[in-house]
Amino acid sequence: MKHLGLKDTAYKLIKDRLLSGKIRPGERIREDLLAEEISMSRTPVREAINQLSAEGYVYQIPRKGIFATEISREELMDIIEIRVLLETYAVKICCRKITEEQLNELEDIFNKLKYALLNNDKTAYGIYDGLFHKKIAEYTRNKKLYNFINDIEDSVVFCRRMDIYNIRHKYTEEESIKQHEDILTAIKNRDEEAAFEAMGKNTKELFNRMLY
Repeated sequence: MKHLGLKDTAYKLIKDRLLSGKIRPGERIREDLLAEEISMSRTPVREAINQLSAEGYVYQIPRKGIFATEISREELMDIIEIRVLLETYAVKICCRKITEEQLNELEDIFNKLKYALLNNDKTAYGIYDGLFHKKIAEYTRNKKLYNFINDIEDSVVFCRRMDIYNIRHKYTEEESIKQHEDILTAIKNRDEEAAFEAMGKNTKELFNRMLY
């Protein structure tokens, strides 16, 4: 059990580095240096790398090493399509099942997301944006749905490190704040249709930001 705990810890530490951009897409990952950085032996690090490889975050080239995955535009399009379908469904269920305590928690996450945007902290924004969407899925009380959306949101955060966005498409801080505020307001009002529309608009925004 102790060994399994080390593997899980290594997995979380390495995945956090991938999602935060400390390990960049395409960058080579050396197990020995990574193990030294996180103060672990190479065995749990190797097991964590194997899990991340199975999840698509890293890949191995024989005789060359392990690298952080670079996701293509086509792959990201597939991720976004699934995200729109699952999250527009999840937010409607959330409207029915969310408690007052959970509403307060979601509003707190929104306020942190807003603060990050207004202070141009893109890393923090990515984390709180993902957490905002994950919590909505969690409040559905559907574990399978939550697991699917949790994985997708991590993929979206990871993809923000890629050079596949259309920099000519201006997606302002004000627009992002308004979109998330609209989702929150609809959930507070238990308005399933408004929540569905607001979530659809927000999750489809990534389509407009793709490079053509």
